[in-house]
Amino acid sequence: MKKSLLVAFLMLGMSLSSSFAQSETRFGIQLAPTFSWLGTDDGDIGTNGTNLGYAMAIKADLFFADKAAFSFGLGLGLNQGGRLLYNHGGDYFPNSELSNPLLATLPDMVDVRYKVNYIQVPLSLKIMTDEILQLRDIRFTVDAPIFTLGFRNKAFADITGLTGLAAFDENYYKELITKEVNPLDLAWGFGLGMEYSLSGSSKDGTSLMLGLTYGQSIFDVTRNQGIKREDGVEVEEDSHATRHNINLVIGLAF
Repeated sequence: MKKSLLVAFLMLGMSLSSSFAQSETRFGIQLAPTFSWLGTDDGDIGTNGTNLGYAMAIKADLFFADKAAFSFGLGLGLNQGGRLLYNHGGDYFPNSELSNPLLATLPDMVDVRYKVNYIQVPLSLKIMTDEILQLRDIRFTVDAPIFTLGFRNKAFADITGLTGLAAFDENYYKELITKEVNPLDLAWGFGLGMEYSLSGSSKDGTSLMLGLTYGQSIFDVTRNQGIKREDGVEVEEDSHATRHNINLVIGLAF
C-alpha cells in the first residue's frame, strides 16, 4: 500500500510537470520523515513522547518574481500526533467503540499515543537566493509563512501504563478513535532549504531539494467531548491540544 502510494505520487508529479510546465511554473514531489509531539494548556495532561511518521506531497511553485513564488500542494501526513500522559483518569473517548469496554473509564497516570492521518493542502511563500558563486549549482530557499490545511482521515490511540492494574492485564494498541479528533486541522510554520541543480538552472531545470520545516497546529487536535475525574469529581475535559512537527524534506522539482 505504501509503495503504491509512492509510485502514484511520483507518476502524477511527472505527468503534471510534463503537461503544464512553463518557464514561470514548476512542479515537484516531496517526501519527509516527520517528528511530531503534542502539548496542552492543561497542567494535568502533559507531553510524554514523540511520533515518528512521514509525509508526502505533490507541489507547484508559481513564480511572480525572479526569486519568489507562491507554493501550494496536495499531500498526506501519516502517524502525526504524539504521546500524552493523563494524570487524572476519566472517559476520554466517549464516541469510540474500544476493544475493551473498561477503557471507557481510564485510571490515573495513563499514557495515550495519538496517531492521526491527514490529507493536507500546504500553502507558502517561497523566497530563493541567487546561486552561490563558489557552488554554482546550489541556491538556498526560505518558505515563510507556511499554512497547511488538513483533513483528518483516520486516528488511532495506543493506551499504555495499564499493566499491573487489576482491571487490565495488558496494554492496548491501535484503538480506533477517529471521532475523538477534530476533522479539520490548520497549522502554520516555516522552512529552510537548499536546491541543487541537476540540469539547467535550479529554477528552470530539474533540482534536488533538501530542507527542514517546522509546523504548529492552530486548531485543537482533540474534540474535548470527554470527562475527567479530579478529586472524585467529574468535570468536562476542555484542554487545547497543540501538535508540533519537524519535517526533514527531500524532493525533486521539475
